[in-house]
Amino acid sequence: MEENQVTLIFKIADTGIGMTKEFQEKIFEPFKQAEPYIVRKYGGSGLGLAICSSLLALMKGDMTINSEPGQGSEFIIRLKLPVAEGGENNSAEQISEEPECGSDMHLDGYHVILAEDNELNAEIAGFLLKEKGAVVCRVQNGKEALAAFLDHPAGTFHAILMDVQMPEMNGLEATRAIRSSGHAQAKSIPIIGLSANVFQKDIHQAMDCGMNGYISKPIDIKELIRVVRGFYREANE
Repeated sequence: MEENQVTLIFKIADTGIGMTKEFQEKIFEPFKQAEPYIVRKYGGSGLGLAICSSLLALMKGDMTINSEPGQGSEFIIRLKLPVAEGGENNSAEQISEEPECGSDMHLDGYHVILAEDNELNAEIAGFLLKEKGAVVCRVQNGKEALAAFLDHPAGTFHAILMDVQMPEMNGLEATRAIRSSGHAQAKSIPIIGLSANVFQKDIHQAMDCGMNGYISKPIDIKELIRVVRGFYREANE
């Protein structure tokens, strides 16, 4: 154990069909499944382990696999977490001082449009928001985000998470279209940009076109919830 850190190891084993060494090398890639019949028999999209791997990477952890065809699989997860100084009592104090990490960071009843063309990014962001109680309407480009917003009456949605780079209509174009529309919430609905471009000129451009916030990619869990929660608080004050 490193100073002020503890390593947690989780082992999950099954007695399923197992997998070959060749497939293990690509199992964390999106939409990968060993055989076509698996989808027909068991369903699924092949995104589960890709999402888990991405979440673990955000938490500075990792996952390894031990498996052989016909002998099941064992998944080993390692996470390094900080140890609070002063023991359990101080840890409890930290939780009370940092509600963004606590269970009260809910978004119950908060309806969000999530405009994201990347399947994996959308799955991760949608999962995190739903875990906090938000209701997520996922669309794949700015044109669909604009349509979803305009097709629903005022009050249906409380915020829009808008990827900046998308096909058909990008996030900046969609934001300008929303702000210039005649919808009752056109000027007031919070629009939060999502982008890997974090230069000041990119952020200023997003703000100038009508966005209210900006989150860098890859998405940080705490930052996503903190920003969305800020607008959630404003809406409920």
